[in-house]
Amino acid sequence: MSSTRVSKIEIAPGPLDDAPLPFLPARLRSYLFVLPKVMRSAPEYMVEVAQHYGGIVALSPGRVHLLTHPDHIKHVLQDNHLNYVKGPQYREKLRPIMGEGVFTADGDVWRRHRRLMQPAFQRKYHAMVLDVVVSAVKEMLLRWTSCEEPLDVRGELIVLTLTILLRTMFSSDLAGHEKDLREAFLQLQTHMSLVDVTNPLKLPRWLPTSANRRFAKAIDVLDQFVFRIVEQRRRIGADVGDLVSLLLLARDEDAGRGLTDRELRDDLVTILQAGNDTISDALTWTWYLLAKFPDVQRRLEQEVDSVLQNREPEFDDLSKLVYTNAVVQESMRLYPPAWLIGRVPLRDDRIVGYRIPAKSLIAISPYVTHRLPEFWEHPERFEPERFLPEHSAERHRFAYFPFGAGPRLCIGAGMAMLEAQAIVALVAQNHRLCIEPDLVMGIKPRISLSQDRIMFAKLQRRPKAGQTSGPL
Repeated sequence: MSSTRVSKIEIAPGPLDDAPLPFLPARLRSYLFVLPKVMRSAPEYMVEVAQHYGGIVALSPGRVHLLTHPDHIKHVLQDNHLNYVKGPQYREKLRPIMGEGVFTADGDVWRRHRRLMQPAFQRKYHAMVLDVVVSAVKEMLLRWTSCEEPLDVRGELIVLTLTILLRTMFSSDLAGHEKDLREAFLQLQTHMSLVDVTNPLKLPRWLPTSANRRFAKAIDVLDQFVFRIVEQRRRIGADVGDLVSLLLLARDEDAGRGLTDRELRDDLVTILQAGNDTISDALTWTWYLLAKFPDVQRRLEQEVDSVLQNREPEFDDLSKLVYTNAVVQESMRLYPPAWLIGRVPLRDDRIVGYRIPAKSLIAISPYVTHRLPEFWEHPERFEPERFLPEHSAERHRFAYFPFGAGPRLCIGAGMAMLEAQAIVALVAQNHRLCIEPDLVMGIKPRISLSQDRIMFAKLQRRPKAGQTSGPL
């Protein structure tokens, strides 16, 4: 049994020797012994392993390596990123939904998709996205205020975030399709879990089980909708200013061609799936934490009142909502939606003297790194002040990476933070979400880091200065 806590990266200049690998005790190296722990709670298991063995650990000899130190993560995701790919096994698991989109592709295919999609996520479109967010949240609050039953918070947020995505991506082409698309994505989220990705015993999708039939139907709904929109837009040739238009007009500078219909489908579905799942989970955790920490909630409300003055937020207001942004960031530190990042080295590599064999699996978990006491004082506490400018300037860049890092940093990270910050501020202007005081939620590691139970909440009109709160 061995481990390392050394932080300095050593890159081998030439052929690698047979340097020893750190590993867990033999009784923990059995796949059948580890699998139940991973299935039960992989994030917590990884935290336990990292705390006991250090920043780089071989979970099985030559096969799976857990990296948690920011220096090691920087090496894999940035400095030597060309040697690390997502790998064919990961791609095959997600291909039924995302195909060869920007999230699953590697190498030249990924670079081309990323280059063509990047202009659609530029800052100049953020004001337009904010307008859509404001409109959708107002509709949601009208629905909530007329609801007498407790709200399923994550279920409501899935509807909200998917509505925002659909309107920014497809603009006016949604009439009569929103309900079917929402149901399709809910089905995909149910079907695609951590167990589905990692369990070697899962039945193949070609078997005609009821679950597989529901999954196939959901994929068919998405495919028919996206291909119909793409075909119509190509025929009309009009630029309506949404994401579909931007991607249809995008051209590769080298080859002079754009994306094929299939490539467009894969990228559009990828954005819908990833954007909906992660933001709905992140916001659910945020309101859970706000309900548990009333002092934080009151400070956030005071900032919202001071900045917005009872009006709808404009784009320039977001930079002034500093504490609101810190609340979202701290929530995503404790509960990062993209909690696990996998990479496969194409060639042997060495990190702090340890040989990392080609074709092994590198596991990187923001959930674990965000809890390292070397970089986070009292890491289990919910303290948004960590992310105020005066407290975060000197932090290691790779100690916090809820959207990944390096060249494969999530392409929509800026828009996702804008969306989350604006939604929290809009709801906090006049309302609070009140949950049962004794509710304790655990984690449920799917593709995104979800909750192990439904969080029901009542919408309450919050007090302003000199008022007391009360139900709607």
